[in-house]
Amino acid sequence: VHAIFSLGNNTADGAGCVVKGFLRNYAGLTQNLWIICIDIHLLVVLLMQGEYRHLEKIYHMVVWVGGSLISIVPLFGTHYGHAGIWCWIKGGTDYENVLRVVCYYLWLMLLVFGGGIIYIYIIYRVYSRINSYDGTYSPEAERSKEQYKKSIRPLLFYPIVDLVLASVSTTNRIQNWVDPGNPIFALYLLHSIVSPLWGFVNALLFLLNKDTLQQLHPTTFWNEIKHWSKSTFTFTKSVGTTAREEDGDYTMKDEKKNESEVGVSVGEME
Repeated sequence: VHAIFSLGNNTADGAGCVVKGFLRNYAGLTQNLWIICIDIHLLVVLLMQGEYRHLEKIYHMVVWVGGSLISIVPLFGTHYGHAGIWCWIKGGTDYENVLRVVCYYLWLMLLVFGGGIIYIYIIYRVYSRINSYDGTYSPEAERSKEQYKKSIRPLLFYPIVDLVLASVSTTNRIQNWVDPGNPIFALYLLHSIVSPLWGFVNALLFLLNKDTLQQLHPTTFWNEIKHWSKSTFTFTKSVGTTAREEDGDYTMKDEKKNESEVGVSVGEME
């Protein structure tokens, strides 16, 4: 989505360029916010082992609503427009450069450095757990150590990739701010190549994990669907059986009550 709004004619100001600039910032910002939320979620799930289902609603609110509110700010004063080879926040004034930082690059730096700190902390804690297994040989302990190692290996590459990809666009925008009258073609070229590749590279790293590929295998999908349908059918059947048993209990109770009432009436007549 972020790459789509870089296509077409981005050299002329106008309503179309304003819309594309807003959507480009919104797409890029929500991308960064989602990565930050994923980093936080990894920390909660892998280490704190707490109840985290309620956090999903918070993530959606922060990303979609927060991204919208932040991206709306440059609309006040028509600060979206032609920005180099894209439609984005113009950057012709110091205020617009501040808007670029607040509306996008602040969150990009939080993603890179905050995410890096989170990954380093996760790696440290996992290796601490691995080294905590000592004493006599235990197959269960060895399996736990291998599981921890498998979970930590893919995490080593994400902060490196984020740092490399973010440094290109950040360097170009800093040069634009410091010397706006002399843009560097090589920086714009690298920026235009790297920027749309962010999601692709992260997806590629995700798919390089063997466990992930096993989970994405069609057989695994089919087994999960069968397990889900079986568990749903069993739950529905158990609920229906319980309801029928309760109805039967109520019916038997009603019959006994009616019999007792009839007995009482007969006794009173006698």
